[in-house]
Amino acid sequence: MDAAMTVKDDEHAELIALRAKVAELEQQIAYFQKQLFGRKSEQTLDSNQMSLFIGEFEAAQAALKATNEAQAKKTQVKGYDRKRKNAKEKLRPDLEVVKAVIDLTPEENACDSGWQLVSVGQHFVRTAVEFVPAKMVRREYFIKFIRKSELTVAATRSLCNRMFPMPSSLVAWRPHHFWPKSFMINMNLMCHFIDRSRISSD
Repeated sequence: MDAAMTVKDDEHAELIALRAKVAELEQQIAYFQKQLFGRKSEQTLDSNQMSLFIGEFEAAQAALKATNEAQAKKTQVKGYDRKRKNAKEKLRPDLEVVKAVIDLTPEENACDSGWQLVSVGQHFVRTAVEFVPAKMVRREYFIKFIRKSELTVAATRSLCNRMFPMPSSLVAWRPHHFWPKSFMINMNLMCHFIDRSRISSD
Protein backbone atom coordinates (compact mmCIF):
# COMPACT_ATOMS: atom_id res chain seq x y z
CA MET A 1 0.00 0.00 0.00
CA ASP A 2 2.82 2.38 0.89
CA ALA A 3 4.61 1.49 -2.36
CA ALA A 4 1.55 2.35 -4.44
CA MET A 5 1.17 5.68 -2.67
CA THR A 6 4.85 6.45 -3.27
CA VAL A 7 4.54 5.80 -7.02
CA LYS A 8 1.46 7.97 -7.19
CA ASP A 9 3.19 10.83 -5.38
CA ASP A 10 6.19 10.58 -7.73
CA GLU A 11 3.96 10.78 -10.81
CA HIS A 12 2.13 13.80 -9.34
CA ALA A 13 5.43 15.55 -8.62
CA GLU A 14 6.71 14.81 -12.16
CA LEU A 15 3.48 16.21 -13.65
CA ILE A 16 3.85 19.42 -11.63
CA ALA A 17 7.46 19.80 -12.81
CA LEU A 18 6.48 19.32 -16.45
CA ARG A 19 3.73 21.93 -16.18
CA ALA A 20 6.20 24.40 -14.70
CA LYS A 21 8.63 23.72 -17.57
CA VAL A 22 5.89 24.27 -20.16
CA ALA A 23 4.91 27.56 -18.54
CA GLU A 24 8.53 28.71 -18.59
CA LEU A 25 8.90 27.83 -22.27
CA GLU A 26 5.68 29.64 -23.14
CA GLN A 27 7.01 32.77 -21.44
CA GLN A 28 10.24 32.55 -23.45
CA ILE A 29 8.32 32.18 -26.71
CA ALA A 30 6.16 35.19 -25.88
CA TYR A 31 9.28 37.24 -25.10
CA PHE A 32 10.97 36.34 -28.38
CA GLN A 33 7.81 37.10 -30.36
CA LYS A 34 7.60 40.49 -28.70
CA GLN A 35 11.23 41.20 -29.58
CA LEU A 36 10.70 40.23 -33.20
CA PHE A 37 7.23 41.59 -33.96
CA GLY A 38 6.54 44.06 -31.15
CA ARG A 39 6.76 47.86 -31.11
CA LYS A 40 10.36 47.80 -30.03
CA SER A 41 11.47 46.09 -33.24
CA GLU A 42 10.12 49.00 -35.31
CA GLN A 43 12.04 51.65 -33.40
CA THR A 44 15.24 53.14 -34.87
CA LEU A 45 18.56 52.08 -33.51
CA ASP A 46 20.46 54.23 -31.11
CA SER A 47 22.57 56.82 -32.93
CA ASN A 48 25.53 56.07 -30.69
CA GLN A 49 25.40 52.35 -31.48
CA MET A 50 27.70 51.27 -34.31
CA SER A 51 26.27 49.07 -37.06
CA LEU A 52 27.97 45.77 -37.87
CA PHE A 53 27.52 46.38 -41.63
CA ILE A 54 28.66 50.01 -41.78
CA GLY A 55 31.83 49.07 -43.70
CA GLU A 56 30.00 47.16 -46.42
CA PHE A 57 27.38 49.91 -46.72
CA GLU A 58 29.98 52.66 -47.22
CA ALA A 59 31.86 50.54 -49.78
CA ALA A 60 28.66 49.90 -51.75
CA GLN A 61 27.81 53.62 -51.74
CA ALA A 62 31.28 54.51 -53.01
CA ALA A 63 31.09 51.95 -55.82
CA LEU A 64 27.64 53.21 -56.87
CA LYS A 65 28.87 56.81 -56.92
CA ALA A 66 31.89 55.88 -59.07
CA THR A 67 29.66 54.00 -61.51
CA ASN A 68 27.30 56.96 -61.88
CA GLU A 69 30.21 59.34 -62.53
CA ALA A 70 31.68 57.02 -65.17
CA GLN A 71 28.34 56.78 -66.98
CA ALA A 72 27.96 60.58 -66.90
CA LYS A 73 31.35 61.00 -68.63
CA LYS A 74 30.43 58.68 -71.50
CA THR A 75 29.54 60.29 -74.84
CA GLN A 76 25.85 60.12 -75.58
CA VAL A 77 25.15 58.60 -79.02
CA LYS A 78 21.83 59.23 -80.65
CA GLY A 79 20.06 55.95 -81.33
CA TYR A 80 18.17 55.05 -84.48
CA ASP A 81 15.66 52.40 -85.46
CA ARG A 82 16.68 50.00 -88.19
CA LYS A 83 14.24 49.97 -91.07
CA ARG A 84 12.35 46.77 -91.55
CA LYS A 85 12.80 45.11 -94.90
CA ASN A 86 9.80 45.18 -97.15
CA ALA A 87 8.48 41.66 -97.65
CA LYS A 88 7.32 42.61 -101.15
CA GLU A 89 10.70 43.93 -102.22
CA LYS A 90 11.30 43.16 -105.89
CA LEU A 91 14.06 40.77 -106.86
CA ARG A 92 16.79 41.75 -109.24
CA PRO A 93 15.82 40.82 -112.81
CA ASP A 94 19.34 39.61 -113.65
CA LEU A 95 19.32 36.87 -111.01
CA GLU A 96 19.91 33.37 -112.30
CA VAL A 97 16.75 31.26 -112.13
CA VAL A 98 17.12 27.63 -111.12
CA LYS A 99 14.00 25.58 -111.70
CA ALA A 100 13.33 22.86 -109.14
CA VAL A 101 10.57 20.34 -109.77
CA ILE A 102 9.31 18.47 -106.73
CA ASP A 103 8.85 14.79 -107.54
CA LEU A 104 6.03 12.83 -105.97
CA THR A 105 6.60 9.73 -103.90
CA PRO A 106 5.41 6.37 -105.28
CA GLU A 107 2.54 6.46 -102.77
CA GLU A 108 1.45 9.91 -103.96
CA ASN A 109 1.84 8.89 -107.61
CA ALA A 110 -0.99 6.33 -107.38
CA CYS A 111 -4.72 6.94 -106.99
CA ASP A 112 -7.04 5.19 -104.56
CA SER A 113 -8.03 2.67 -107.23
CA GLY A 114 -4.42 1.61 -107.78
CA TRP A 115 -3.92 3.38 -111.13
CA GLN A 116 -0.43 4.68 -111.84
CA LEU A 117 -0.65 8.43 -112.47
CA VAL A 118 1.28 10.21 -115.21
CA SER A 119 2.54 13.79 -115.30
CA VAL A 120 0.38 16.23 -117.28
CA GLY A 121 1.81 19.60 -116.23
CA GLN A 122 3.33 21.71 -113.47
CA HIS A 123 2.00 24.14 -110.90
CA PHE A 124 4.07 27.07 -109.59
CA VAL A 125 4.39 27.03 -105.80
CA ARG A 126 6.78 29.72 -104.58
CA THR A 127 10.01 31.61 -105.21
CA ALA A 128 12.90 31.52 -102.75
CA VAL A 129 16.20 33.38 -102.81
CA GLU A 130 19.23 31.35 -101.74
CA PHE A 131 22.65 32.82 -101.07
CA VAL A 132 25.40 30.88 -102.81
CA PRO A 133 28.99 32.01 -102.19
CA ALA A 134 29.91 34.50 -104.92
CA LYS A 135 26.45 34.43 -106.54
CA MET A 136 22.71 34.49 -105.92
CA VAL A 137 20.09 32.50 -107.78
CA ARG A 138 16.32 32.71 -107.90
CA ARG A 139 14.78 29.28 -107.40
CA GLU A 140 11.25 28.64 -108.64
CA TYR A 141 9.31 25.62 -107.41
CA PHE A 142 6.69 23.76 -109.42
CA ILE A 143 4.41 20.85 -108.62
CA LYS A 144 3.45 18.38 -111.33
CA PHE A 145 -0.17 17.94 -112.35
CA ILE A 146 -1.13 14.27 -112.60
CA ARG A 147 -4.03 12.31 -114.03
CA LYS A 148 -4.89 8.72 -114.88
CA SER A 149 -3.05 7.28 -117.85
CA GLU A 150 -5.19 6.19 -120.82
CA LEU A 151 -4.67 3.04 -122.88
CA THR A 152 -4.11 3.77 -126.57
CA VAL A 153 -4.24 1.23 -129.42
CA ALA A 154 -2.19 1.84 -132.56
CA ALA A 155 -4.19 1.98 -135.81
CA THR A 156 -3.84 -0.92 -138.22
CA ARG A 157 -1.42 -0.10 -141.04
CA SER A 158 -2.81 -0.29 -144.54
CA LEU A 159 -1.20 -2.80 -146.88
CA CYS A 160 -1.06 -0.26 -149.69
CA ASN A 161 0.26 3.21 -149.04
CA ARG A 162 -1.89 6.08 -150.31
CA MET A 163 -4.66 3.62 -151.21
CA PHE A 164 -8.08 2.84 -149.84
CA PRO A 165 -7.97 0.86 -146.58
CA MET A 166 -8.76 -2.82 -146.58
CA PRO A 167 -12.06 -4.08 -145.20
CA SER A 168 -10.28 -5.59 -142.19
CA SER A 169 -8.87 -2.18 -141.22
CA LEU A 170 -12.14 -0.27 -141.61
CA VAL A 171 -13.65 0.49 -138.22
CA ALA A 172 -16.37 2.98 -139.16
CA TRP A 173 -19.78 1.76 -140.26
CA ARG A 174 -20.26 1.80 -144.02
CA PRO A 175 -23.49 1.15 -145.98
CA HIS A 176 -23.52 -1.83 -148.37
CA HIS A 177 -24.93 0.18 -151.25
CA PHE A 178 -21.90 2.55 -151.08
CA TRP A 179 -19.22 -0.17 -150.90
CA PRO A 180 -20.32 -3.15 -153.08
CA LYS A 181 -18.81 -6.47 -152.23
CA SER A 182 -17.36 -6.95 -155.71
CA PHE A 183 -15.63 -3.56 -155.49
CA MET A 184 -14.00 -4.44 -152.16
CA ILE A 185 -12.76 -7.78 -153.50
CA ASN A 186 -11.25 -6.05 -156.52
CA MET A 187 -9.55 -3.50 -154.24
CA ASN A 188 -7.98 -6.27 -152.16
CA LEU A 189 -6.64 -7.98 -155.26
CA MET A 190 -5.30 -4.68 -156.60
CA CYS A 191 -3.44 -3.93 -153.35
CA HIS A 192 -1.99 -7.43 -153.27
CA PHE A 193 -0.83 -7.12 -156.89
CA ILE A 194 0.77 -3.70 -156.27
CA ASP A 195 2.67 -4.98 -153.20
CA ARG A 196 3.97 -8.01 -155.10
CA SER A 197 5.08 -5.88 -158.06
CA ARG A 198 6.84 -3.44 -155.67
CA ILE A 199 8.70 -6.28 -153.97
CA SER A 200 9.79 -7.78 -157.31
CA SER A 201 10.99 -4.40 -158.58
CA ASP A 202 13.08 -3.85 -155.43
